Amino acid sequence: MKRLPQVVLDTNVLVAGLRSRNGASFQLISRLTFSQFGLHLTVPLAMEYEDVLHRPGLLSLPVAAIDAVLDMVCAVAYQQGVHFLWRPQLRDPSDELVLEAAVNASADFLVTHNLRDFQLAWRHGGQTPEYVRRFTDWIAGRLNAHDLPALLDYRRQAPDAVRAHPTEDHLLPLYVALGAAGDGDRIERFHTGIDDYVIAMDAYTFRPQADE
Repeated sequence: MKRLPQVVLDTNVLVAGLRSRNGASFQLISRLTFSQFGLHLTVPLAMEYEDVLHRPGLLSLPVAAIDAVLDMVCAVAYQQGVHFLWRPQLRDPSDELVLEAAVNASADFLVTHNLRDFQLAWRHGGQTPEYVRRFTDWIAGRLNAHDLPALLDYRRQAPDAVRAHPTEDHLLPLYVALGAAGDGDRIERFHTGIDDYVIAMDAYTFRPQADE
């Protein structure tokens, strides 16, 4: 019998797959129950999945739907014991959990996003490349200015747009929220974290202006 590939998923892959049905992340998640590869999961990594996916504003899904995905992941994954600690090896504690799971499972693949920039950041002491925040700050500025023409033309106007978003699918939920909001809504960026050095996790609220 042919051996299945053994895989560990970085948290950002789950986030990307639950944000959009387009792209490889969603395809990986949708195949978890098809026995096409073996998924490995440690208790610390499972807790990291739960913590990140439940962050307010990160996903436009009901809590029950997020819990159902987490339950499915835990049900199909091999419950990998941690026979030896691999930490500390990396600067980001969340990356340590992924690496630890992959090493203990002798995984064939550790699936993550933006590997080229992740490696670049690591070689430069774990510093986030400047383009990451340049792009997100431009988006925040255009949202605050209610500059819809610029936002719709972001791939030409925003700094490093193509590098920051090689495909458009991960940015589409922002446009859905923008379209659902009222014309005069106050837009607030309430979270500006960066995961894995290069993956911006900005989150926004859209609130009606208070009555004068």
